[in-house]
Amino acid sequence: MDPSTWKRRIAGLSAQLLGNSSSQQAVHVNEEVQAALQCGQAVVALESTIVTHGMPYPQNLETAREVEAVVRQAGAVPATVAVLQGVPCVGLTSSQLEELASKGSRVRKTSRRDLPFVTSQRLDGSTTVSATMLLAARAGIHVFVTGGIGGVHRGAETSMDISADLVDLGRTPMAVVCAGAKSILDIPRTLEYLETQGVCVAAYQSDEFPAFFTPSSGCQAPCRVEDPQQAAGLVASSLQLGLNSGVLIGVPIPSEHAAAEDLKILTPCHLGVLHILDEGRTGRIEMAALHNFTSLARSSAGQARGPHTMLLDSHVEFQAWCMQQLWRDVLSLPTGIDDFVAWMVSLLEQSDQAHKQDSARPSRPRTPNVPASKLDARPSSAQPEGPADEVQADPSSSRPASAASSGPRATGETQPEVPQDCGSEPLQPKHEWRLDCFRVDTIMAMHGLLQLEVLQGVPAHSFYELLQDASEEQGLAPLQDDVMDQLIPRRVILDFLRDLAGGMKSVLAYLVPPEE
Repeated sequence: MDPSTWKRRIAGLSAQLLGNSSSQQAVHVNEEVQAALQCGQAVVALESTIVTHGMPYPQNLETAREVEAVVRQAGAVPATVAVLQGVPCVGLTSSQLEELASKGSRVRKTSRRDLPFVTSQRLDGSTTVSATMLLAARAGIHVFVTGGIGGVHRGAETSMDISADLVDLGRTPMAVVCAGAKSILDIPRTLEYLETQGVCVAAYQSDEFPAFFTPSSGCQAPCRVEDPQQAAGLVASSLQLGLNSGVLIGVPIPSEHAAAEDLKILTPCHLGVLHILDEGRTGRIEMAALHNFTSLARSSAGQARGPHTMLLDSHVEFQAWCMQQLWRDVLSLPTGIDDFVAWMVSLLEQSDQAHKQDSARPSRPRTPNVPASKLDARPSSAQPEGPADEVQADPSSSRPASAASSGPRATGETQPEVPQDCGSEPLQPKHEWRLDCFRVDTIMAMHGLLQLEVLQGVPAHSFYELLQDASEEQGLAPLQDDVMDQLIPRRVILDFLRDLAGGMKSVLAYLVPPEE
């Protein structure tokens, strides 16, 4: 076969694969958005992941409509981006937005890498920052507003956990206006990576790049723009030069609405439990909702990394049950700190008990025996549930639980209440603390419960090591060298959980205005 014939066949195959259409025609553009683009009116792209995975229905729908209203009040046309039944859509009608919001987390979270699968399977997809940038640019939109971008996670030099947002910023001619990178990320390395990708980064009326929750991150912004005209000029120059890369403009939250000083002292776990929104025009931020923990049930098995994360099947199922429990009964902070601590300890005890059952039945890991009543209500008192004698036994010992529990915590003894002041609890001698501790499998289950999208930069083994360091600081070092037999004292867990809940209370006090 001569070369010209091959060329014709390849051209024909290419035409079939591309549908004999341009990339712009492969995206369905809403009539209002299309008309605005044709007449040169300003159009602002919006992501849809926050609608489906950020808040429960109908709060997510109300917020999405409020954000679109803010865009309209500024004289622009909003273009929320999503994939509906396999069709990439730029601009949603009111009914489409309501349908997307009502489905919530059942809609597939769709990044750039997921687009081929979601479209080929004709699924619904809520677009992340990277996918929104791509589809909006295909439609001819050059401005995209979002709360915050992803970035380089802490420990990325070993985990390689770098958000696709940064890569797409380097290859998409799009101006992304946001409140900066999430403060849980490694912001200095994020800025370095953006430089590598050729992304022009600027801060609005600030010398520092913002950190989403706070106006400043301590990192110098490469550029500074003082007003909308300078920002627009920056974007226009980038497009005129044909750089085919994006412009990132960080707009700090107004200081009167930012919990700057308190947030700086909070741990990643404190920040991870909260999901906040920038309301747009006023810049005021508020607590939107606790993160939808149920989404973690599908990925809890994939979180296991390294020798510290060997979770049995029953632990995965146990975590899934915990996620459902969390979402069914959202914690009533800031008044529910004691309930939160007691409830989490109860889950940890059940996890330890599940591991004990699995160890005794090596043929097939089984699901923890969770009473049906527990699916409806969280323990309301400070009295942790679960069999105290079996939980507190030495998991590495070959003796039966009753023998291992002899001494001050004998079999059948009632489990003491969670102390109101963990700091007043006396230290246990090294040779006794093993009777009141949690094994590493349970610690990994707790990490799974607290592992949110913004916390993915804290690997499970690092999480465990932090708790282990706290044990050693109190003179409670482990007695076993085997990783899976290492234990964490109960007191350390109580201190951690109380500090976590206290941090959530502190953040809520700043972000949620008091009711009038």
